Amino acid sequence: MARTDSNDSNKICGRLCIMIRGTLDAPMLIGSGEDEISDSDIILDTDGTAFLPGSSLAGVLRSYLSKMVNDNEKGKQELKSLFGSGQADQRQEIEEVSTDSENPAEKERQSRLYVYDTWLEQAKLIKRDGVRLNKNKTAEESAKYDCQAVERETAFTMRLEVIQRERELEKEEGACPEEKLRMVQKSDYRKIKICIAGLINGEIRVGARSKRGFGKLGVHEVRVTAFDMMCHKEYKEWLFWDWDKQNAFGRCNSKVLLHEDLQGLVKENFQRREHRLRIPLKITNTLLIRQYSGVSFNNGNLPDSEMLQAQHQSGTKAVIPGSTWAGAFRSRLACLLMRLAGLKDWEKAQRHLNPFFGTWLPEQENGEKLLSSRVIFEESVVSGGHKLPITRNSIDRFTGGPVSGALFTECVWVGGETELVIRWPVYEESSDITDVLVGMLLWVAEDLKKGLLSIGGEGGVGRGLFNKNGDIFLDEERLVNLERYQTAAVKWCKKQKEAPR
Repeated sequence: MARTDSNDSNKICGRLCIMIRGTLDAPMLIGSGEDEISDSDIILDTDGTAFLPGSSLAGVLRSYLSKMVNDNEKGKQELKSLFGSGQADQRQEIEEVSTDSENPAEKERQSRLYVYDTWLEQAKLIKRDGVRLNKNKTAEESAKYDCQAVERETAFTMRLEVIQRERELEKEEGACPEEKLRMVQKSDYRKIKICIAGLINGEIRVGARSKRGFGKLGVHEVRVTAFDMMCHKEYKEWLFWDWDKQNAFGRCNSKVLLHEDLQGLVKENFQRREHRLRIPLKITNTLLIRQYSGVSFNNGNLPDSEMLQAQHQSGTKAVIPGSTWAGAFRSRLACLLMRLAGLKDWEKAQRHLNPFFGTWLPEQENGEKLLSSRVIFEESVVSGGHKLPITRNSIDRFTGGPVSGALFTECVWVGGETELVIRWPVYEESSDITDVLVGMLLWVAEDLKKGLLSIGGEGGVGRGLFNKNGDIFLDEERLVNLERYQTAAVKWCKKQKEAPR
């Protein structure tokens, strides 16, 4: 047996345990790769419980923090110290070690952050339908899809554990090991607080279709406790400590953050990485975004279709999916682009919008790469209003009588208010492109507020129309000088006439 040099040891000196509790602010889609129930089934454990894998959450947190450090070399090293070396990092470090006399163990980095699986308590699984529409707002052939998701308002408990090792303490300047440990734990907690602030502000989303309103988490409570593993008493206390014990976070080195504390945490640690446009709207008459697994009426009859609804704190409410908003905005912008740029092909106009909204066609020309959407449409919840069942039948245009077997019932949503939230990254945008994007979004918003653009089904009979319900806000400030943004959008559109696509 090879002898291990004691100098190569890297003992654990401390532990920082963070528990985050909250509920889903939007449906969550964590695919298992199976398609038995839908085109994309939710991942479940052997007991049939839905959960968010720790590997998925760790990747999201690392990606978010990496945007904060940008080209800061010190920040990159701290990130690598916390999350470990990725495959690219490991290849680079192996090359460095091969020409260096240092011990390879010094170059290898294992993650100090343990991200546990996040269990979704009493999760209700729902099925969401979707369809691809063409320029005439009719369904394309073979473009129907559905997916399973975890319903909003599902409770979750997220657990993170950060290990502080001997080599991390050696980097700090302090009078004693205990002081160095406190400094390292403070630094680690600062990074976790940035992630918590990102969760609260909706910039960290998990799972699939996060650009279309899925995967947003609401944080209600944060509990933190720290252990000094160099202290025999605390080491022994940790051996008998458990996350689920009633007084697990009641120790002297613990803290509990509730609503006011969380707001203070956000103000102190939040660094905006996304622009946010908020458009308040009021439903003029009725709205219908169909779902087909509805709830029966008092007489026990099921409607053929009804307005899409979801669970909310105050009961069931109508919702407008992010995919519905995205499709309506992109379609209207393609039409406007055709007019301003003099384009005659609707599909080519869509290609000009790819950098903003992602790839439109699965078949790309000239080896073009697929692009993901940089514009994020959140799912909107409708406040107020009520359901209205309507039964009708098809009429024979020649006889004026009812068509046999053509009786159907649908349940539409009447009235209510909502808010459309649109996001896009700050770190990828120049100020000029931001102005262009805001200008184009404002065009469609004006059409919405004036009832010139319908959302959802049966727009031809007056459904899905909206009115203005307040001022538009950009990054929490009331939007003024609209002409500046719209002028930038017009100039960009006219340039697309010569731009090859």
